[in-house]
Amino acid sequence: MSQATLEDGAFVRLAGCTIAPQAHLAQARVLIESFFAHEPNGHFYLLLVDGLPSNETLDPRVHLVAPSQLPTDEYTALCFEYNAGELCAALKAWFLFVLISVYGERQVVLLDPETLVLQPLDAMRQALAAANLVLTPNFIAPAPVQAGVTEDELLLRVGAFHSGVLGVRATDETTRCLAWWAERLRHGCHVDPARGLFLDQKWLDLAPALFDGVTVLRDPAYHVTWANLYGRNLTEENGQYRVNGQPLVCFRFSGLDPLDRQARGASGQSISLAADAPLRRLMDGYAARCMEQGYQRLQRLPYLYAALDNGVPIHSLLRSLYGGLDEATRRTFGNPFVTAPPGSFWRWATAMRVDLNGLTPFLVHLHRARPDVAAVYPHSQGEHRAAFAQWAQTHGVREHGYDPRLVALDHFESEE
Repeated sequence: MSQATLEDGAFVRLAGCTIAPQAHLAQARVLIESFFAHEPNGHFYLLLVDGLPSNETLDPRVHLVAPSQLPTDEYTALCFEYNAGELCAALKAWFLFVLISVYGERQVVLLDPETLVLQPLDAMRQALAAANLVLTPNFIAPAPVQAGVTEDELLLRVGAFHSGVLGVRATDETTRCLAWWAERLRHGCHVDPARGLFLDQKWLDLAPALFDGVTVLRDPAYHVTWANLYGRNLTEENGQYRVNGQPLVCFRFSGLDPLDRQARGASGQSISLAADAPLRRLMDGYAARCMEQGYQRLQRLPYLYAALDNGVPIHSLLRSLYGGLDEATRRTFGNPFVTAPPGSFWRWATAMRVDLNGLTPFLVHLHRARPDVAAVYPHSQGEHRAAFAQWAQTHGVREHGYDPRLVALDHFESEE
């Protein structure tokens, strides 16, 4: 098949891209190597959210995109509000926008870093010849019913589509779609079932209704994982993997640790694989390639945005407290990672306040996050204040794993 597709009378190159933290650089390297093996005329762009580790190199064909190139002045705030996985998902729309608007790419396929490309991406390329946005579904067939529950119900929580394999074509409609998606991901890239959110995915369910030229690529050889093998028969012969009789194009090794090589289903349960199963051989081969690319060394690298400058790890409750504030309030704190200034977010979050009857904003947030505890200590800013604070400093630390300094109650700030 041709390595380019004819669009408006000219051949168009397919570009690949991925976003990852530096600890996942080994997986990204395997992806890049496999992409160029089957798309030798393509371009590839890599965004490492916490930078390229020192003494590490990249394939010279890779374009390393810096976070500073993204069209947002809120990158630091995003790094604080989101953990590493959420941050990578939240940046996808901006990253794609940069590739088509700044780098001039006409057709781009976004691939999650734990993806392995095994064939040329011809079906994606052909779909992008006419479509503005190409989505791949999480499942292509109904799941069997087990004890009255089906994996279909999972889609109601996580979304019908997955951006781990997603294509865009440079058009005005695509630009409008990416702008909409980026805006929604600014504060809506959490796993929050109560709000109907699951990272970046649930928003994509709306794209076919809101924008023109959205195509669903239901090719069984694309976006294959061990969680969506319903309707897919994976086989292998002489090292060639096939799905439903056709060559396997890309497999996403979601959540795989190349050290323990344990496959897990969509619900997180372990999947038992026979030693001679095609999936076991595919997974073992991928894991070996990750090890060759430095996985054991790289996966130990600390995440740059995991702690405040005073060494306190940033707990998810602290991230959600910050993310729940309005933009004007967040801006008054300046850099949220910096703790020393009197007006810092850290000092505000952990200071006892008159208007909270001696509690801190973090403690109030914790109380709201634990309805069961609130039922025991309903008057946390009144008669139950001391008892609730004691729970937060003991049981709360053990149950949530946050740093005790978050609930130390060692300074006081008057109400402004």
